[in-house]
Amino acid sequence: MPDQPGFEIHGQFYPWIPFDDWKLADPRLVRALTGYDERELLTGQVSPRIVNAAFAAVAFRRAQPAASEREVVAFFEGLNPDTDINLVGFPTRVSGDDADPPEVPGSEPSSSSEPSPEPTQETSLPTGAGDQPSATGSESGQETSST
Repeated sequence: MPDQPGFEIHGQFYPWIPFDDWKLADPRLVRALTGYDERELLTGQVSPRIVNAAFAAVAFRRAQPAASEREVVAFFEGLNPDTDINLVGFPTRVSGDDADPPEVPGSEPSSSSEPSPEPTQETSLPTGAGDQPSATGSESGQETSST
C-alpha cells in the first residue's frame, strides 16, 4: 500500500494532487474532460464518480508531463470510472444514515440553532490537503422506499 492516497489505473499508481496544489492547466484539463468547472466539482453539484475521475486525471497528467491535454482526455474518455479508476489509501467515509442517530420530531437542537457546518451530501468533496475523494462508491446517495 502506498504511503499516500491516490488512484490506480490499469495497475499503475498515481498520487492524489490536492486541489490547493493544482496548477493553472489542471482546471482546464478537468473542464475538457468533464464539462464542469472546479467550483461545480467542489460544491457538490457533480457526482462523486465524476469528481474522482477529475482528480485522477490531474494525478495522471502530473505523472505524464509530456502527455497533451487532448491525449489525457482521450485516455480518460475510454475509462469506466467505476471499474478502471480505483481509489487507493483514502479513508472510507460513513454515510449520515449509518453514523447519525435518527432525528426525533419536536426535539431541540443539542447546542445551538445554527445550521450544522457539515455537508448535506453523503460525501464531502476534496478541496485541500486535508480533504480527499470519497471511497463510498455511492453516486446519488438516495434510497427509495416502498411505502
